Amino acid sequence: MSPTITRFSLAPRIIAALAAASLVAGCGSGNGPAGSPVATAGSPGASVTTPDMDKLTTEYIAALKPADITKDHLKRVMRSAAAYLTSQQKDGVWNVSMGPGKEFPEPGVTALCVLALIKSDKKYDIARDAALIAAPLDWLCTLQHEDGSIWHKMTGYSSYTTSVALMALAASGNSKYAANVERARAHFVAAQFDESEGIDRDNWHYGGIGYVSDARPDLSNLQLALDALKESGLPAESD
Repeated sequence: MSPTITRFSLAPRIIAALAAASLVAGCGSGNGPAGSPVATAGSPGASVTTPDMDKLTTEYIAALKPADITKDHLKRVMRSAAAYLTSQQKDGVWNVSMGPGKEFPEPGVTALCVLALIKSDKKYDIARDAALIAAPLDWLCTLQHEDGSIWHKMTGYSSYTTSVALMALAASGNSKYAANVERARAHFVAAQFDESEGIDRDNWHYGGIGYVSDARPDLSNLQLALDALKESGLPAESD
């Protein structure tokens, strides 16, 4: 049985994986140095080495400072983070625990984990790595509501969850999810406060997005939604 991820302990791990992935984007795949922990969930004989996450985070933070840090070093950090996330996947999703007997799959965490893997230099393939990449993306699609939002009633936070789910689905680059991406994107466009809610441009709510479609807007939800819209291909000049 995979170790249980808590909502709070996972956050720095995902941040490390995503940040490392962003830094080495465009560096090429490569196989990395011998001994790098790389594995594919569900493959015969797959062996996953779970790294020391405190050491990983410390290495990553240190890597931000020296000007002469190498791309190979960053790749090793990223591969360690990817291996950790891979080792935590269970039945195609990532779970969170809110206490004894309260473990359940969490769509926001699942979206962040699969997004980090997609952005890593491993170049995962949906067909080849179906259990690791396609399974969580498919599960996220089952949670899409009629209005295009993607979230689970047990966890709420519909705007946050829809944002990271939209990023993950769009990052896959697979046409299979094109309709889901379009619906999630349309959801945010419709959810922005504007004249349709009786809000004019002089109102500070104008253009904002909140925790849910009818909640007061805030900059955190708006920023993540705008990132998702941009990464999903919405033109910058869109209203």
